[in-house]
Order: sequence, then C-alpha cells, then structure tokens
Amino acid sequence: MRRSFWIHTLEIPMLDRLTAETFDSAVETTLARVSRWGSTGDGGRQPFTLYFLGPLNPILPQRIYRLEHETLEPLDVFLVPTGPDKGQMGYEAVFN
Repeated sequence: MRRSFWIHTLEIPMLDRLTAETFDSAVETTLARVSRWGSTGDGGRQPFTLYFLGPLNPILPQRIYRLEHETLEPLDVFLVPTGPDKGQMGYEAVFN
C-alpha cells in the first residue's frame, strides 16, 4: 500500500501543470483550476484552492478523500461539494 503524499510539499506550479488531468477517488474527477488567494506574509506557502469537476451523480459528501494521480503519490484531501458547474459537480479543496 502506498503512503499518502505529504500535503505540505504541494506547490502551485506543480499543480498548475496538472490542470485538466484526471484524479481517481470515490469518483473520477478532473482538476479544473488552481486558484491562488491571500498572501504568505511570513514567507510560507501561498494559500490556494484546487477546484475539481466530477459526475453529477453520485454527489460526494464533504469529507477526506484519497486522490490518486499517475504522477503523484496518493493525496488525502478534504473535498467540499460546491454545486453543479458546466454540467458536472464541482468540488474544492483549500490549502492555507
């Protein structure tokens, strides 16, 4: 069994390259965009949000899901459904 990817090592440029890529979880999702927000203030990592799109059914309830991508180790993230978007269900994961 593979270990979960350490979240503190995630970097925005790496994630930007994965936009439109598929991630497997309880359902198949696509990374729709990476949004930067806020400032580091203390020189740490800039806060960001990952937005995913998945099928309209089933709707995943908010909780921690293991996301898998062929170029990353498994990543455990807290996904929150944000509602329908472009005919799919939107989900977000916030990193601050």
